[in-house]
Amino acid sequence: MSGDPVALTEIRVSPAPQIPLTWSSGFTSPQRIVVRTQQEWATTWATIWSRQTPVPALPVVDFTSEVVVVAASGYQSNGGVRIAIPNAALDQGAVKVSVVETFAGANCVVPAVNSSPVFAARMVRFDGPISLTDVRTTTDCE
Repeated sequence: MSGDPVALTEIRVSPAPQIPLTWSSGFTSPQRIVVRTQQEWATTWATIWSRQTPVPALPVVDFTSEVVVVAASGYQSNGGVRIAIPNAALDQGAVKVSVVETFAGANCVVPAVNSSPVFAARMVRFDGPISLTDVRTTTDCE
C-alpha cells in the first residue's frame, strides 16, 4: 500500500492476534464501516455480538482522537473464511485501509458451520475520507 503508514490497533476479546473478533457476528452481508462516534460504536458492537451471549464489554474508544474501522464478511456457509485489516496508509489526503479476506481453496478441510467473521481495529482520528479496499485471496491446502 502506498503512502505514509497509519498505525492500526486490533480490537479483540481473545488474546490471539490476527483472528476475527468473532466468527459469528450479526452481520449477514459484507460490511465495511468507519465508526466515528460513541453512538455508532455502541450500535456496531451490539450488531457484532447480536448472535452471542454474554456480550463482551464495549471497548473504550476516545473518539476525539481515534476512529474504528470494521470489516465483516457477512454470512458464509462454512468456517473457511478469514478476514483481517492488516494495514492503512495516508495517501493524497485520504486514508486507505486494506481489508483482506482469505478463502479456503482446493483440498482444504473447513468446519461445516455457518460463520460471519468480523474484524475491527482502531486508528488515529482522521476527519477526511477513509476508504476500505478489499483484497480477496484463496489459500489452497495440501
